[in-house]
Amino acid sequence: MILGLNIKMATLHYLDGPGKPILRTNLIINKIYIKTEFYKLLLSKWVFFVLGQIAVVISVAGLRSWCMETFPNPNPGRDYLIQHIAEEFTSVCPKTGHPDFGTVVLTFVPDEICVELKDYKLYLHDFRNKGIFFEAVTNKIFDDLQAELKPRWMRIETIWKGRGGIRSVVRIEDAVEGYTGPVPPYFG
Repeated sequence: MILGLNIKMATLHYLDGPGKPILRTNLIINKIYIKTEFYKLLLSKWVFFVLGQIAVVISVAGLRSWCMETFPNPNPGRDYLIQHIAEEFTSVCPKTGHPDFGTVVLTFVPDEICVELKDYKLYLHDFRNKGIFFEAVTNKIFDDLQAELKPRWMRIETIWKGRGGIRSVVRIEDAVEGYTGPVPPYFG
């Protein structure tokens, strides 16, 4: 899979010995392609990758920095449910800075493509250190997956561990016009 980033400026660093980057120049770059399997580490606001003796750091604030890896639906003529349950989801409360623990349940009826699980897991891990409210992270995951997968029907449920005696569940669901296939009961 190739990850494409549309960016306006990147900072180019030359490595001057182990772990000692020295700023040399700024580059104007229209599009950069990074193989996700090599040389890349996603951080909360930066993408860092190494090409030989050159390290490039790109600010991706405000940009969509993740392209989900997918594969063709093996049975596109059938309405069938896929449910992925990520029981170790973590994000950070933007008010307190404390970690929020939850379960993300993705249930969908694929149209042309399905999501590759390792890439989906890495996508969810990208939220680990992000300060984001329950409602916002649920909507972000739903919007990203809806745009990438274009399923016939989809639901995201986030089931949050209790804090202060209060548990929360956030659900979002949508279907293409005219969808009449299966719709399961809620998970949590």
